[in-house]
Amino acid sequence: MNEWLICPGCGVEMQTVSLAGVEVERCPECKGLWFDLMELQDVRAVEGSAAELGDDKAQGGIRNEGGRECPRCPSLLLKTRDPDQPHIEYDKCPVCSGIYFDAGEFADLQEVTLLEKLKSWL
Repeated sequence: MNEWLICPGCGVEMQTVSLAGVEVERCPECKGLWFDLMELQDVRAVEGSAAELGDDKAQGGIRNEGGRECPRCPSLLLKTRDPDQPHIEYDKCPVCSGIYFDAGEFADLQEVTLLEKLKSWL
């Protein structure tokens, strides 16, 4: 999508970053990432995608305080926990299913620990 989005995390205009044919929006200020419906699963399948998108767990800082608005539709984002890695909380739109990660959260999602792998096998 070519329209400009406003970052739900800090209110700055996001920039489009392309990875493996998928266009993801990234905030140049707070480094948050916005994934439209189905983009997350496509990007997660790419080896090293967090690094390619410039996301690093060490840069985390701004955290979800609630009340964030979806950049695509007039809806409030909901705090959501990843079912396989419940320590990761991100924002998801209940209407358009877009997902917003604060800086470092996507990199954390990509880094599956040995314990998390073992749990998925059981």
